[in-house]
Amino acid sequence: MNSDSYEKMTTGGAKAREPEFQWIQLSNGSWQMPDGPAKFLDWLVSFPRVPDSQEKYAAQEGISPRTLRRWKTDKRFIKEWESRAHALNVSTERVQQVIDNLFKIASENAGPAGVKAADLYLQMVDKYTPKKTIVVEDDSLEKLSYADLLSLSGLESAPS
Repeated sequence: MNSDSYEKMTTGGAKAREPEFQWIQLSNGSWQMPDGPAKFLDWLVSFPRVPDSQEKYAAQEGISPRTLRRWKTDKRFIKEWESRAHALNVSTERVQQVIDNLFKIASENAGPAGVKAADLYLQMVDKYTPKKTIVVEDDSLEKLSYADLLSLSGLESAPS
């Protein structure tokens, strides 16, 4: 039921506040988002978004844009949205797509766009390249006397 239908049913056409959505408590004690807000959240984190605007989504689903805005203020909805967006944005697949696109742009463009893409590509590669630490254990210096160290350093005597 869309917002206008609800308003007409409950108030004879006068504006009424739409009901808040209720989270569903599962048998294991966890909470589940109702289908309408869950579908909206799926759309929010999709790419590309179809339809391409929140207003068009509301019209397609027969929901008031005001309802969507209110759903976006629900604390549990926000928490789930942030969690899913974070997981999506730092996914290996997405990062790899960005790196691939930067490489393509850098390879195909000799101008400023290519230079910038090359710079960003190299920064990304450096960031994701494992760093190696080489440790050389050599206790031979520990066995040298003070005089031997001075000799190796090129100094004839200790500085004063």
